[in-house]
Amino acid sequence: MTRTLRNARIAASAVLAALGAAACVGGLGYGLENEDGAVGTGLLPAASGALIAVLALVDLAQQLLAARRAPASADADINAANGSGVALLIADGETGGPTDGIDVLGRTPRQRNRNLVVVLALVFAAALLVPFSGLLIAMGLLILAITIGVERMRPLSAVAVTAVALACVWLVFAQGLRVPFPTGMLGLI
Repeated sequence: MTRTLRNARIAASAVLAALGAAACVGGLGYGLENEDGAVGTGLLPAASGALIAVLALVDLAQQLLAARRAPASADADINAANGSGVALLIADGETGGPTDGIDVLGRTPRQRNRNLVVVLALVFAAALLVPFSGLLIAMGLLILAITIGVERMRPLSAVAVTAVALACVWLVFAQGLRVPFPTGMLGLI
């Protein structure tokens, strides 16, 4: 890993840790539960922020340890971050070979970038759909579109994954935590 890339990753991890901590503190300010003991508005931001901060700090520590172990001239040290003998990602221009940028799933940087744009567009479309269809229907359509369109799953497998994911969300949030879901204009679920 080049020194510039490592420094950028260290900076990004530090920024994510700070943002996660800020979200956690903000969520705590809203309260973790209501007066009646139900889940409060601050639980999700606090939990998400804490998780982001912890994971970013772990990544930051790994990057700092890798920077210490690697000499300053180790520009092609792909495995410094993961410590294994298998390269998870070959960054552009590091090997000079035909596999530049190919990840373990065989995707090129262009394919990964396209997938990112498609997923972001689908998330935006699902968010626009929530007021009309409700959260669970919009989330189900989002998961189905990603599994079929982006991940190229077989339709039957994609429907099974979607059904299991929606069932888990409904059981945890609607039944376990008693969080009301937006039902949208349709008012179905």
